[in-house]
Amino acid sequence: MTETVTKISTKYEQLEQLLVSAKSVALAAEVHGFASGWIASGSNWTSATSSFYESFEVALSGELGTLLDEIASGVLTGLSDVDFGFQLLLPAEKIDINQRRSALSAWCMGFLTGFGLTGRFQDAELSDEVKELLKDFGQISQVEEEIPEDDDNDSDLTEITEYVRMGAIMCFTDCATKAVH
Repeated sequence: MTETVTKISTKYEQLEQLLVSAKSVALAAEVHGFASGWIASGSNWTSATSSFYESFEVALSGELGTLLDEIASGVLTGLSDVDFGFQLLLPAEKIDINQRRSALSAWCMGFLTGFGLTGRFQDAELSDEVKELLKDFGQISQVEEEIPEDDDNDSDLTEITEYVRMGAIMCFTDCATKAVH
């Protein structure tokens, strides 16, 4: 598990640096959420180029494009994993709780953006579970209040993060194989 955490932390930092270098205001968590939402809808990552640019005003090219292709491949592998190996790309546990809370909110916003921009589904075509999940992601994406650093809040954030992780898997399972309207 420690190896997985280290890889996630390294990818997060790499992505953050490349986004800063590209003068993007997007956060690594938001971009990972976008890729996750895009793929969870059943869309192919290679079709995301123009929507990604419109969302983040940065091109999927060069080192950033290469890293995001690698990340998207990992997202697809994780979401498809029968052992539920999908992981969110978020700041390390040692980072301040409010930065982690903010990143989770950004991840959920990115997921909703990526999922929605694919245009694969009308609301009526989604299961009640997916509709509820997307509504929950919307609420999580709006959380802005500061929370005190303590064990209870840390535990709550971990629980919400796990709900989001499993929700993304459920969304992929429910949506990725459905026919397009």
